[in-house]
Amino acid sequence: MPDGTSALTRLRQEAFDVALVDINMPGLDGLEVLRQMRDEPEPPEVVIMTGDGTVDSAITAVKLGAYDYVTKPYRLEEIELVVQKAGEKRDLAAENARLQSELGKVEHDPVTSRDDRLLAALEKIPEIAASRLPVLISGERGTGKDVFVREIHEASGQGQCLSVDVDGPTEYDVDSSIFGHEPGSHPGTSRARKGAMEAAGEGTVVLTNVDKLAPALQEKVLLMLTSGRFVRAGGRDPIRTAARVIATTSRDLAVAVSEGKFLPELLGQLSAHAIHLPPLRERRGDVVLLANYFLEKFSPADGPTFDAEALVALSQYSWPGNVSELKNVVERAVLIATGSVIGKEELPLPGSGTLTSSPGSVPLAEIERQHIQAVLTETNWHQGNAAARLGISSKTLYRKIREYGFVRPRDPESG
Repeated sequence: MPDGTSALTRLRQEAFDVALVDINMPGLDGLEVLRQMRDEPEPPEVVIMTGDGTVDSAITAVKLGAYDYVTKPYRLEEIELVVQKAGEKRDLAAENARLQSELGKVEHDPVTSRDDRLLAALEKIPEIAASRLPVLISGERGTGKDVFVREIHEASGQGQCLSVDVDGPTEYDVDSSIFGHEPGSHPGTSRARKGAMEAAGEGTVVLTNVDKLAPALQEKVLLMLTSGRFVRAGGRDPIRTAARVIATTSRDLAVAVSEGKFLPELLGQLSAHAIHLPPLRERRGDVVLLANYFLEKFSPADGPTFDAEALVALSQYSWPGNVSELKNVVERAVLIATGSVIGKEELPLPGSGTLTSSPGSVPLAEIERQHIQAVLTETNWHQGNAAARLGISSKTLYRKIREYGFVRPRDPESG
């Protein structure tokens, strides 16, 4: 742009990730452009370009919010590097904003239990949160591992909580998500990327499905836990991390160790604090307590109640999907309830006859299919919100959508 006014106009009309702004421009100088850009809704990262005699002004620009500055004589490599790092910072800020937005949309359930084992685990949370040692939370799918993760992180009061599903598409994807990568470390990676261990700062990094961690990455995580340092994919320089690690698994890792599929040393490191969540079938006393909690959550103020037969049926069911399945069943029962009382016949349980016009048992897969379809519709096919409502990962939801052949309805306004 020939002058500062033109540059400011262009920046307001178009979206840029990074802007190179000369400190000396006719009309508005670089500092004034920077000051005015700060008031824009989504300003780009600014790199100030300055001559040798105006370094003091460049430092002032950094104090005003510029990412960095380069001085004459300009070297292409220097400019490329600073632009790359400025873009990386912007990408990270956008990702953090997205994660915080998603977290704000998800309504979290508290730990609701009378079970002595769960109550004992809850009592340990302040002690665990005060420590920076790793935590291993184990239990069948749907037992509430994510709830305990949140309780521990919030009790610690430090930083943000970033989650990485170790059961990722490829080993490189998982490596990059945890540790980050350098440019050129993989086809298509032109920019450096910070991984969760770096981006979380002094917060928490959750490694979900840690039993799925590839052998090479088990070694890398072990080295990080023992040394407090790691190396990005494709990198050489060690990076120090201050984040605490919480790992979750639905598998008995001791068995995985005996089968040679998991490093015993890594299990030892992760088990500095260990919490095991028993399945719902071993917590019969919690079923009615949880069912009534979810009923109140999903119902209006004057919503329905369970009759005695419904509560007996809920208590006698084995709940292979644990708390997540109970939550889904209650939510679906509220949706299909027609009166002020929910009876046994209105519970979408296998063998209840619900969700089908023919007598006899209902396959669990059919209940799951209908429930997933209903939740997708209710969330307007926002897969992040739908996965959170269903208590499953986005990857699992994507797999279920393909498995059941769901197709997103076309938006009427899109033509």
